[in-house]
Amino acid sequence: MALLSDTPSAKIQALRARVLADDPQARQELDDIAYLATLQALVTDVEREAGLQEFEFVSSQPVIGPLLCAIRSAVNNIASKWVTRALIQQQNKFNALVVHTLRETVALNQRLLARVGELEDHVRELEREADSD
Repeated sequence: MALLSDTPSAKIQALRARVLADDPQARQELDDIAYLATLQALVTDVEREAGLQEFEFVSSQPVIGPLLCAIRSAVNNIASKWVTRALIQQQNKFNALVVHTLRETVALNQRLLARVGELEDHVRELEREADSD
């Protein structure tokens, strides 16, 4: 069974030809490839959004804006910056573990799909042998 990480152009073309010939196994392989590609894209999205950062105060007020930002930053430094930094670090560690777990889950799914394909091939082979007897 050809999966996402080992599908060179020739295998893709062969799979395409089998799908066009209405081969149900080829359609399943194509579904598996699409499934893994979707999972990998979702993990990439999660990874991109996983990091938290401290909030920077900004203002669009031309004259007083920089002063307001400076005052807000000073109050934030006194009131909550140290607690916020600790929470951000803790959340970023958790997010990194989630991303790692998701990547491992995708890799496991890929291996399991490949194994299921091998087992399906073996069952078909056994059925052909049983039919020929």
